[in-house]
Amino acid sequence: MKNNGELPMYYSEETHPAIISQDTFDAAQAEIAQRYSVEIENGIAGKASYFYHGGSEITKSDRQKRKAQWTDEDRKRHAEIYKSRTTMKYLHYDLSIFIKCEGCGENLAAKKRYHADGSLNLLWECHKHNKRIEEMGIHEDIPRPIPMKDEKLKEIIAEVLGTEKFDADIMTQCLSHISAAGDMLTFHFRDGHTEKRQYIKGKRKYIRREQ
Repeated sequence: MKNNGELPMYYSEETHPAIISQDTFDAAQAEIAQRYSVEIENGIAGKASYFYHGGSEITKSDRQKRKAQWTDEDRKRHAEIYKSRTTMKYLHYDLSIFIKCEGCGENLAAKKRYHADGSLNLLWECHKHNKRIEEMGIHEDIPRPIPMKDEKLKEIIAEVLGTEKFDADIMTQCLSHISAAGDMLTFHFRDGHTEKRQYIKGKRKYIRREQ
């Protein structure tokens, strides 16, 4: 049975060799308390959620988002890595960091869609268009790219490059990037010229699970 105070309880110190010194442990707890704005109770920093900091007396509506512990220079340098295919170590998909929004300049992101039969389809969208336009303080005269299917984009790329089927290596050899505005795609060739194509939505397919 657990002793809930019915019998005397004792606390023994230095019964086992310490993994770290007491000074190091206390310094770490003080750093945690400072970063997450929590109190230290019995020598241990209180718990804080990942997104919010503040003591237990602060209501959820009053809490502020936790500030990143990186400096502005660190954050900017880290963000640059994910803006170029040459610096990005791993590419999730063939078109990752290759299609840019003409309005805000951000790369289109892949959105996963699973069909009833378990197959995966990707949609390329710009999630930062409206936010970036507002931050830059310019008029939104360039339309936001419409959601575009991965397989359809690859068909258009193969057509522009004159290949029978899509090839990621040929794409990167011939093109520097693709920009999108509304339903229009602009292909930027490495020799300096550009070509435009309109993205035409196909009929929606309903893929059912096999009985």
